[in-house]
Amino acid sequence: MFKHKNAYFSAVSVVALLAAAPAMAQTGTGEGVELTGSEIIVTATKRELRLVDVPLSISAISGADMERRNLTQLADFASQIPGFAIQATGNGGTRLVLRGQNAGGSGASVATMVDDVVVSSASSLFNGALLTADLLAFDLDRVEVLRGPQGTLYGATAQGGLLHYITNKPQLGVFEARGQAGFDSVRHGETGWIAQGAVNVPIGEIAALRVTGTYQDVAGYIDNPVRGETDVNGGEQYSVRGQLLLEPTENLSVRLTASLQRSEAGGSGSVELVGGLNAQPSVASKVANGGEPILNTYAPESSLRRFQYYNGVINYDFGAVSLFSSTSYSKYKSFYRSDISNLLLAPGVTAAMAFSPVYGEPIAVWGRQEDSFKKFNEEIRLASNQDVDAGFMQFNWQIGAFYTNEDITFDQYYDAVRESDESVILDVPLPFGGSSLPARYKEYAGFGEATLKFGESFEVSVGGRYSRNKQRSQVTSDAGLIGSGGPDPIVNPEIRTTENKFTYSIAPRILLNRDISVYARLATGYRPGGPVLIVPGAPADFPTFYNSDNTTNYELGIKGSTADRVFTFDVAIYRINWTDVQLITDFVSETNGQVFGVQGNGGSARSEGLEYTLSVNPVKPLTFSVSGGYTHSRLTQDAPAFGGLAGQRLPYVPEFQNAVSIDYVHDLGEASTLSAGVTWTYVGQRYSDFSTAPATTNHARIPDYNTIDLRLGARFGQISVEAFARNLADSQGLSSYSSGGSLGFLGRGTIVQPRTLGMRLGFKY
Repeated sequence: MFKHKNAYFSAVSVVALLAAAPAMAQTGTGEGVELTGSEIIVTATKRELRLVDVPLSISAISGADMERRNLTQLADFASQIPGFAIQATGNGGTRLVLRGQNAGGSGASVATMVDDVVVSSASSLFNGALLTADLLAFDLDRVEVLRGPQGTLYGATAQGGLLHYITNKPQLGVFEARGQAGFDSVRHGETGWIAQGAVNVPIGEIAALRVTGTYQDVAGYIDNPVRGETDVNGGEQYSVRGQLLLEPTENLSVRLTASLQRSEAGGSGSVELVGGLNAQPSVASKVANGGEPILNTYAPESSLRRFQYYNGVINYDFGAVSLFSSTSYSKYKSFYRSDISNLLLAPGVTAAMAFSPVYGEPIAVWGRQEDSFKKFNEEIRLASNQDVDAGFMQFNWQIGAFYTNEDITFDQYYDAVRESDESVILDVPLPFGGSSLPARYKEYAGFGEATLKFGESFEVSVGGRYSRNKQRSQVTSDAGLIGSGGPDPIVNPEIRTTENKFTYSIAPRILLNRDISVYARLATGYRPGGPVLIVPGAPADFPTFYNSDNTTNYELGIKGSTADRVFTFDVAIYRINWTDVQLITDFVSETNGQVFGVQGNGGSARSEGLEYTLSVNPVKPLTFSVSGGYTHSRLTQDAPAFGGLAGQRLPYVPEFQNAVSIDYVHDLGEASTLSAGVTWTYVGQRYSDFSTAPATTNHARIPDYNTIDLRLGARFGQISVEAFARNLADSQGLSSYSSGGSLGFLGRGTIVQPRTLGMRLGFKY
């Protein structure tokens, strides 16, 4: 039985009440469609369907809405998606969390796609928080967030769900040009600026080219008094995307895409927090230094990221069936340098304090991390174009095959430098050392799905996917104090693993009328296991692999709208059982009693909750929308090897979150409008990662926070102007927390961006 029965009985009552509503017509939800009442089409099932016809929990935010609400990147809109949370890593990375699927393991639990390209890594050997595509929200058609396991159609790592960016595609026979320029001024920091544009050019009657580009000077707001530097986390980022569409016949289309995104920052984005190791976890709520965003380091914590992909898509319509093929190649490179001088190795002992006697003088310690990731994907699908009549029922179907090959390099090195002069690297008696990890991941999969229709109002979607992956890795520990531990490098043996997995989904749906439906869903997902990274001096019984973890989702939902489209709704309740949870756990050797931190499996967990999106449009110019959810996400077994006990909440999962938006659009006639809006967002309290390290607070409580965003806009024909305020009350809500790592034994973490005021001027031709 479900726990928290009152909450679930209330949810079921809401479902029953909505089911009894009068005849309704579907529109996009208030969060996912422009304020026109038009329907929104999604591709969650790899077919174009109305949102009401998709038997799973999905949010879709249109690109137009994102631009109008100044939701320029992932951190801006994540808290407005039911069941969606993020954990900032402080080095520019972001861990995605859907429906509570987070236990601190390194692999991604949410898959990420851009159009038809899978860009997230399926291997846990590549940190899933590093490779999270965060596209600037310009010239996007929409963003879709699919909640719950999506293993049948999307495979490995989609056990928590899918984040899917869909870009605007080239249009035949149409010339279009649009652009935008503006500024952002951040409290405590700088004023940055942004310029972005897109052009669509027809090439004869059978081709079109669309090019989109963005450049942003990112405003910094964190100071480093030790180095005498201000606004160190500022930087720049730019992206360019080109798409060529060819349609030589009515039945054939070919789309070629090339995209590049690059970002550079001079600081990590972390600030010093009240709440060190010996403080009560509840005091982790405050920014230190009187609330000023400060991070003292001896070395600049710079980062550089570069992501590019190439994609070729072929669609051919044979009449009764269609053939789809997507071939892609993507590359990701990153460099990050951090100052770990103040990293706590034991209570009251930092890394610099521990190793200074070795070098005979005060030192600072740098960490250098370089990652590269290359991924080749091929997916081919065959799908029916019309329903097939089988007498007592009709059905449609699709079958497909998928192949991916990932080439991963993960290098991590450390330097001891003179504290008073960072240019002097110390290597006597030994350099600090480090390690290099090359790894390879290959996967072959076949999948299929069919929707069986019994009459006009009842259907069942069923699907399955069989996957086989092969992995190998090998660690080289370079000479040094913490590399091989001596003057010579150590090349560890290569480790290989093979794994087979089957996932499935079953989703019956009742269409109460054309535009309101009730559905149930049973679905499974998984995250691949893989080789364990061998550490120097590992005993003979050191583990060589860890297993996949698995999720099973039970879901009931209802979605629809009133016939006049005044009221729209999407409500779901769910339970997810999570087994063999992947996490960083302690391995205790039976050979010599040593304790090692390794990627492993640790028991089971459960998430259950309620999600909702409601919108009302009482008069044409005015729209109210509410979205949010309750997530009860807990360990169901003790996991002492990583510091967790049954009943404790999973990390960085707010139990309750909610967003309320009010938008007003006044039509002045002749393509001119005035608009205004406000969004209030609430993110409930969370807990930090589990830990068994004596120098780290285990599972510290992170308090709740609120943000308020305002926006004003005007459009006069082809010219538009917008003004906005994000985080108007200057909330300092935390998105990550660690009890050590800062000067003076302070805590360290990331906060939401301080109050930001800005303006945009745009044109469209």
